[in-house]
Amino acid sequence: MIFISPSMTDSSAAVAESDLVTPALLVLAKVDQDEATAGIPSRSRSGLPASALIAALEQLCTFSPADQAITPGDHEPRLRRQVRNLLSHQSMERDGLVGTSLKQGATCWRITVRGKAALAEKMIRAMGSPATTTLSSVKGRTLEASIAKPALYMLTLLEGLTGAPVSMSLLRQSLRASLPRSAEDLAGLAGRKDTRLDQVIRNLVSNDTLKRQGWIVRSAKGMSVTDVGKAALLEEMLKPIPSPVPAIKRQRRHTL
Repeated sequence: MIFISPSMTDSSAAVAESDLVTPALLVLAKVDQDEATAGIPSRSRSGLPASALIAALEQLCTFSPADQAITPGDHEPRLRRQVRNLLSHQSMERDGLVGTSLKQGATCWRITVRGKAALAEKMIRAMGSPATTTLSSVKGRTLEASIAKPALYMLTLLEGLTGAPVSMSLLRQSLRASLPRSAEDLAGLAGRKDTRLDQVIRNLVSNDTLKRQGWIVRSAKGMSVTDVGKAALLEEMLKPIPSPVPAIKRQRRHTL
């Protein structure tokens, strides 16, 4: 996972407290998705207690000797203490990335919409622009609904790179370069210099398809992706990532 700090997988490097923020958000986001898939309403999702979150993060980390060392006056490995410090220092809470609640006397951490947005930004920045599919592998005409999420992804990527709202022309240019295109998509429009794919992209914005979902806001300067939009992207990106291991789920049930 290229968006996670190298110290998490380098057996020669010690994991710092700040290195744990992204993997902690990843674990909490995946747990939230699992609870949603199980049909648990948003208001009833509890997240993870500290013991289960520690176990999950230990699964992601390749221990260095420094991480395994027991610090003087302590009774647990340094890595576990770093995770406890991350939670007790409440830096993720102050930044609005997670929220906490009490469940049967245990404090549980759950990712917020802002936390999901921050994680999506990190993942998209690391992954960059998707590769263009070869023309020969694409058949039929691209439809507006099929490019909503790719457009949202591209807007998030471009806004992160430029630090400014994205213009229609930049979005169109970037999508043309990254979307798979069929012969029908490349066909010109009568009386215009645009292609049919250009028209689909233009309609996506002019019909407010993304804005109606609460995924973007538009201004005179261009388009900006909301936290809700980035959270929607994250749900798609998390699907191929495995859930926390069964041992963590069992520990969670015992703790709650």
